[in-house]
Amino acid sequence: MEWLLGNEPKEKTANREYVALLNAALQDAHTSNSKLLSSKTLELSKRINPDFEGESFDDLFRHVSNLSDVLPHFALARKKHEASVYGLLARNCSQSDEPNIRRLSDEFLQRALWTIEEIAAAGLAVARDTILNNPNLKWVRQTAEFKKRWAELFPSKQD
Repeated sequence: MEWLLGNEPKEKTANREYVALLNAALQDAHTSNSKLLSSKTLELSKRINPDFEGESFDDLFRHVSNLSDVLPHFALARKKHEASVYGLLARNCSQSDEPNIRRLSDEFLQRALWTIEEIAAAGLAVARDTILNNPNLKWVRQTAEFKKRWAELFPSKQD
């Protein structure tokens, strides 16, 4: 949070950097319809972790997955943020008037669904908490593709 407010945290740790990078990507995704991070998020990401050299959401997720000294339970947090980011990007692109941007919606939706499948592999309780209760995935949950895949993942479970 300190980085997002423009301050340097008193104590830098891998876990704090990890969470700050994920939160920066999520914040950016709320208004983006591009594969690329905004200049503000790029600047923030490089301030948080000077080793980050990417330009896209994919680059940022690859970077955080390679950070060392991050506690194992943050892996699920990364997947939740990743699904949220791609879900928000898919929604934003689907609402664009520009055909080139609208086409990106399907790509982002597929990435969100793949990530949701990875989360679902951890079991229904984790998936329900991480996916079904996530407001950033509301648009994704309303798609026919999500409903189909959810039924395949948990055939005996009702939503």
